[in-house]
Amino acid sequence: MYLLMAVICLSACTKSTHLTVIPQNASFVGKANMIKIGLKIPQRKTFINDLVGEVLGNQSKDNFSEMKSTGINFFTPYIFGGKTALNKGYFALALPLESAKKLESFIKKTDPKVTISQEKNIKFVELGSGNILGWSDKNLLFLTSVKIKETQSLKEELFRLHNLGNSKQLVHASKNFKEFQKTKSDMGLWLNMGELNKSKTLQMITDKSDLTNNYCHFFTNYRKGKIEIDIDYFAGDSTQTRYNELFKSEITGKIVNSIPLDEPIVLAASSFSMTGVKQLLKDKKLYNRVNKSLKPLGVTLEEISNMLDGEIVFGLSDIRIEEREKKIVDEYTKEVYVEKENRPVADYVFAIGVENEAVYKRLMSTFLQSGLVQKDGTHFTFYKELFMIETDKVLYFTNSAKLRQAILDGKKMQNNNLIQFMQNKSGAIQANANFTEKLGQSAAFVKMLKDIKFPPTNNIRLYFTNSNKKAIQAKFVVNFKDDRQNALVLLFNSLKKDLLKSARKGK
Repeated sequence: MYLLMAVICLSACTKSTHLTVIPQNASFVGKANMIKIGLKIPQRKTFINDLVGEVLGNQSKDNFSEMKSTGINFFTPYIFGGKTALNKGYFALALPLESAKKLESFIKKTDPKVTISQEKNIKFVELGSGNILGWSDKNLLFLTSVKIKETQSLKEELFRLHNLGNSKQLVHASKNFKEFQKTKSDMGLWLNMGELNKSKTLQMITDKSDLTNNYCHFFTNYRKGKIEIDIDYFAGDSTQTRYNELFKSEITGKIVNSIPLDEPIVLAASSFSMTGVKQLLKDKKLYNRVNKSLKPLGVTLEEISNMLDGEIVFGLSDIRIEEREKKIVDEYTKEVYVEKENRPVADYVFAIGVENEAVYKRLMSTFLQSGLVQKDGTHFTFYKELFMIETDKVLYFTNSAKLRQAILDGKKMQNNNLIQFMQNKSGAIQANANFTEKLGQSAAFVKMLKDIKFPPTNNIRLYFTNSNKKAIQAKFVVNFKDDRQNALVLLFNSLKKDLLKSARKGK
């Protein structure tokens, strides 16, 4: 135990010299605390022996000890993405060295035919097909790229990274990266959204928005029975202000509690500021267009925003595969054919808070006169398939006769754990893991999920908040059925065979 504590303390005091090889224009940086992770894996020595043995083709029972003879400090690896002088992207792995001589001896022992070259203070091995390994006295770098087949440009980048001046190093050039480094976690990921947005793929999603000085932090921790990922998005002052104005600080729980579902397959809730919604529409130059579309209904956008309190909840009670008839009309003969097909069908309830009932009643009167809805006792029906109920300043929409009756009977949610989770957040969602089973074997993606050896899961949760006015904060949690073992243990036990199989293929 004392020896273990000494190792941890010494590792904590070790200088991260390999941070000096990460350039200021890195698009992303990932890190792992291998000490924390390793302590969470039982029989880790046996597992690493098997894994390293498969990779190196060495069936020795002491591969774990042989790793120490590499001269590499594996405690804090970093991966990052960058671009060469020719604007070609690459991925890099950076590790600090305890002994460059031990590393060279290990490489020669592993492959006696290997050619080790040297230019100035850097030794390197050209691995071909866009891969190169290079090291100085302090750091080891591995560069790889699917876009680069020749190694000359990668070699030049290797030399550049090993000799970066302070002003060119990310750790000195970015205040945001320094903040990222302060947070301790099992694993971390830092994203430079401005650099990532230079790719055409991301531009299709962001619509070429200016993401300069936008950063995202992910911090992953493996705990008993669950994986937790904390997310911080730094969006710049103007975007952050709009976000803070768009969402309220918390979901009250009133509407969540009124949903007659104890174990929904999916439950989602959010709390908007209607003033913020109006401002967003104005910023996007959509306010007048939406206002004009509401005129035939006899209301204005201002009245609609005053009618709603901004809190919304969606609950999915069931999803299944049903056989439906599909009518097809021949465009030439005009004959009608009927085909049967299997389609997913969902039972759901959607609820929104009502602030001004007078506007709601006037709107429903217009709908009745136009024939869009029919009144059925104390509720309304759209096209015989969608039921609409307003009670206690909550407006419900549901396509399920069973849920309609439950709402009319005043039934409430009894799942206190779920109610508590949904409260005090700007938005939250929980998805139960059994939703894929509801779709049956006919769904192609369900078959794909069955091939993934993932530990049995209870649910997946995500929430976001604007309680921190300097960043958009969110949290993603995977809750496993086994809550006694660490999540990392559960993952390794499930994926170990596949990891070893991948190692064999990669030899």
